Amino acid sequence: MDSEDAKKLLSYVKDGGTLVIFPNVPSIDLDGLQMNEFRKIMNIKDESEANVSQIETTYGNITYDGNVTAYKADGNAFAKGESGSCGYIMPYGKGKLITFGFWLDKSDDKVLNGILDQAGVISYASTDDRNSEAELHISAKNEVLLYVVNREHVNKDVKVFLSLDFLRIKPDDKVEIVDVLSNQKISPNGKDYIWTGKELRDGVTLHFDGQDATVMKIVRNLATLR
Repeated sequence: MDSEDAKKLLSYVKDGGTLVIFPNVPSIDLDGLQMNEFRKIMNIKDESEANVSQIETTYGNITYDGNVTAYKADGNAFAKGESGSCGYIMPYGKGKLITFGFWLDKSDDKVLNGILDQAGVISYASTDDRNSEAELHISAKNEVLLYVVNREHVNKDVKVFLSLDFLRIKPDDKVEIVDVLSNQKISPNGKDYIWTGKELRDGVTLHFDGQDATVMKIVRNLATLR
């Protein structure tokens, strides 16, 4: 990242966006030059790095074994390591900057979701597996696409939970799930291929044969399509 990119991101936040920065706030660009745009806005000072065993946050404690960057900054501190505060949420313009000096993985969903909830960031898809990720997108053709990635080299089932608000469906509405690559419909029970909104909210189980990714199309408004 260079200074111009940083200015664009700050403009995005000022206009109402939310920017998450971790595990440290950039101070040097890709050419090795000083880049202090973020640090000036947050008034960062007294920065230090130390190995810690636990991080206390507003949303729960994290057992941690690694280096954490602690610093003083403007904004509301939500995380503290053994060497000081290491996470802040700061309003900027109409938006918010979120910074934390440590890594979060899927085992810390409760903490991460708490941070994002406070910042007004909504997760529309999640999984029950720390080594997988899920995302929902609306395509240019107004199709709902579900992307799921398994990063482990093991065969396993992954349960994916979907937001009905994002899909704009109710618990009793009926939908179909189609594998985009094979064009095969996915069945919730092995008998038929109709899912209810409640079943999507409660979790869609997908099987992975090792490290892989899949794309699913969610077909809504079945009554009007037939």
